[in-house]
Amino acid sequence: TMMDPSAEFSIQQLEQRTRHQEGENDQLVLLCREKDGQLQHMDTELQRSQQELQHLANQKEQLQNDLTHAQEQCHQERQRAQEAELVASESENVRNGLLSNYAHLTEENVELQHAMEEVNLEKDKMVTEFEMCQQEMTHMHTQCDQLSQQLQQKDLDLGESTTQLDHLHSQL
Repeated sequence: TMMDPSAEFSIQQLEQRTRHQEGENDQLVLLCREKDGQLQHMDTELQRSQQELQHLANQKEQLQNDLTHAQEQCHQERQRAQEAELVASESENVRNGLLSNYAHLTEENVELQHAMEEVNLEKDKMVTEFEMCQQEMTHMHTQCDQLSQQLQQKDLDLGESTTQLDHLHSQL
């Protein structure tokens, strides 16, 4: 039997569209796999950042404890120095030694405060990097969702084309 030329042309067009959509679908699948890989990499980076943040938090807590201890010692030494001043006429040497200790502890206190400031700066930097990573991950999740929706639409379009093709075949 001779096939209607216009039907044959429509079938060829539908087959060509179907092949084109299958090619696009393959590309979208590859793109989704690539994005999944990128998301896994970012998850790893985020976990590493969280571990570093925890480490910095532990360091900060230790420095805070050291600082508190040094401040307590400073306070005690100051009190001792003041008490020693009351009996300065009898114990000038003891008083000088206590003041020397107080000065040394004050230096250590200043050094600890500088170390704390550095840890806080590093922590703020890590928090900022962490938030940027989270934003990037959210953006990539959105892209993946959009790509999945496109892929679903392509599948629906492919299904329609196949249905039209079957319909045209059945009419022949």
